Amino acid sequence: MAKKPDWDYALHIKGVTLRTLPVSHLADYLKELVGLMGDDSRPVLDGIVRGSVVVRVKQTGEHPAHTRARLRAAANDPAGPGGKSFIRINSLMARDGARGEIVDRQKVVVLRFVVDKAVAPADLEMIVSDVGTLDGRVVGVVGADDTVHVRLRDHGGI
Repeated sequence: MAKKPDWDYALHIKGVTLRTLPVSHLADYLKELVGLMGDDSRPVLDGIVRGSVVVRVKQTGEHPAHTRARLRAAANDPAGPGGKSFIRINSLMARDGARGEIVDRQKVVVLRFVVDKAVAPADLEMIVSDVGTLDGRVVGVVGADDTVHVRLRDHGGI
């Protein structure tokens, strides 16, 4: 006889594994999952499954139907309860190059995270190329913000 699952919801993060996802990123997902479900549901960790990262939680609160409604409403109402956590999980998945969903113990998808590749954070590397001539000696390079100042001394000492 098969054992009945003891968890209520699972956050399935596809495209990453436990070996490729940093622990600090997993902590971010857990924090936002609690915000998404709400403090009233009092979720506790029930396990993490290998393969793609699947975080299973059991809700110990008294209103399970309220949690399901909150999860479904979060995707449609960014200002409502759980909406900010939904947006943050989407941005976390974009950062990690992942996609995902929340399923219940019957494997029914309750909430799907749609990661827009255009929203993924861009690389901060910038290449500047310019052509010109300078006659002098560099005496200082200073930069406190996005600009860099180069000080030159010409042959006359100015």
